[in-house]
This record gives sequence, structure tokens and C-alpha cells, in this order.
Amino acid sequence: MPIGRIVTIAIVLVIACVVLLLAATAIQRVDPGYTAIVVDYSVGAQPGQTLFNQVPTGTFFLVNPLTQRVAKYPLAQQTLSMVRRSQEGRVVGDDSVECNDIAGVRVNIDSSTLWRVIPDKAGNLYFLRPNVPLVDEGGNDIADLVVRREVRSAITYVCGTMSYEAIFGADRSKFADQVKQVLDKNLEKQYIAVDSFLAGEVYLQPELAKAIADKVNAQQQAQQAAFLKQKAENEASASIATAEGQKQVRILQGQAEAQYIQLVNEQLANAPQYIQYIFSSKWNGILPNTLITDGKSTPLLQLPTTPVSPTETIPAPSTTTGQ
Repeated sequence: MPIGRIVTIAIVLVIACVVLLLAATAIQRVDPGYTAIVVDYSVGAQPGQTLFNQVPTGTFFLVNPLTQRVAKYPLAQQTLSMVRRSQEGRVVGDDSVECNDIAGVRVNIDSSTLWRVIPDKAGNLYFLRPNVPLVDEGGNDIADLVVRREVRSAITYVCGTMSYEAIFGADRSKFADQVKQVLDKNLEKQYIAVDSFLAGEVYLQPELAKAIADKVNAQQQAQQAAFLKQKAENEASASIATAEGQKQVRILQGQAEAQYIQLVNEQLANAPQYIQYIFSSKWNGILPNTLITDGKSTPLLQLPTTPVSPTETIPAPSTTTGQ
């Protein structure tokens, strides 16, 4: 085959490859959950400025590879975890934020920030940080260069306005709300929206943590002592109340017995037949030896104790007839 023909075929193949490459580059697709920024370097509103178009998600479009550049950003929510435990965050080692409270006490705070690109501001973000990816570049992306720095700054600022006891205790949610307000203001200027900020564990310095633990133990012991004292006082009061109740019961019993005796005496005084009934019901069949009348005792005639046979008769007393 002639050399000229071989050269011609080679040139055609090269041109075909270039055309195919340019065609593949010219046809672009925006995957769901992403937005694309098409920057046109051939047109500028002013010298040194460029214009861009934002392509919505899930569409195909054509670009000129020679004069246009395409940048894509995910619109999904991102999570930035800055914690002490290395297994939970993206940074190996302690990534919690160290700050000083209003009194200068040093603490470390875990946090999680949920953020995303403002969808219709993706082009502005690109020009603010040109050619910088959103995530997954390990220190050279917007997550680290923008979001991480703003989170550290906001935590440090709000921490300096509160006491560590408030942050560590009941006002932790208030602390988180104030940090989010600062982040909303600062990140909105950089075309990033903050969906949520969560304050996690608050780590105190060892000596401070020991002092707090000692204080809590002392308070618990004081509360226990107060409880035991109150319990003893309640038991003493209960004993006094019980004794007083028993005393009142005895008094009432005595009053009832006295009223009963008085009532019986009154009834006996008004019913002498009752006395006779009592006497007869309790008589043992033996006549009394003494008769008491008007305060004087008179011996009664003693009946014979030897039984009398049926044939014997008791002589009648003799009588004397006057002549």
C-alpha cells in the first residue's frame, strides 16, 4: 500500500477519534440529586468576569468543550461530625471543638452539623470557591475549608457567652440553638444552608470533672442526711401521736365505764325488784346467820343440821295455861 494512502487513513482515524471525543464531552447529563454549573469563558459581562448557567437535575445538555466548563454539586444533605471519638468523625483523632466558657474554663464539645448547598445558589458557590469540590477531598473541599471553620468559630463564640455548667447541663439545647443562629447567618453568605446543629458530649478537664463529681457526691450525701433526719422526725411524731391516741382511748374507756356504772346505779335505784332478782339468782340456798335491821345485827335461830327421820316428830313447844 502506498505511503500516502497510509498517511491519509491515519489522519482520518485521528480526526474521527477527536470528533468522537468531542461529542462524548459535549453531551452531558445531570444525575438526580445533583445540579450542574456551565461556565462560558467566551462571554463576559465585564472584563475578568464570566457568565454561567445552572442546569437542573436529571437533564441532558450540550456544551462546547473548548469554551465552556461544567461543575457539578450534590444537592443532598451533608453531615459534618466533629467529635472526640475517631470512629465517628471524618478526622482521625480528637476532632471536638475546644473552647473557653465565660469564666475561662476550658471544655471540649462534640457536634454534628447537617448542611447542604442552597440549590439556586450553586453557581455563586462555584465562583466563591472555584474548582473546589464540595466533599470527599480530605481537607481541600468546601466541607473543610468553609463549613468546618465556620462551625469551630460559632462554637467558640457562643461558648464564651455561657458558663460550662449551663452548656454541660440543662441549657445545652439553648447553646445549640444559638450556635445554629450564628451558622445560619455566616454560611448563608457563602451559599450554604444549615438544616440542623446538634451539640453532643461536653468534656471537662480531669480536675474540673473530679471537682464536679465531688460536689455531686456531697450534695447527694447531704440530701440523704436530710432525708434520714426527716424520717426520724416523722417516726418520732408518729410515736407521739400513737401514744397520745392510746391515752385518749384509755380516757374514753374510763369515761364509758363510769357512765355505765352511773347508768346501772340509776336503774337499780329505780327498780328494787331487780335487786331481789339478783339476790335470788345468786342465793345458794343457805339462810343467813345474822339479820341486819336498822344497822343492828340479830343472831338467827340455827336449824338442826342432823336430818330428821320421817317417823320422828318435833314436839311442839309447851304452853302454860293460867288458872
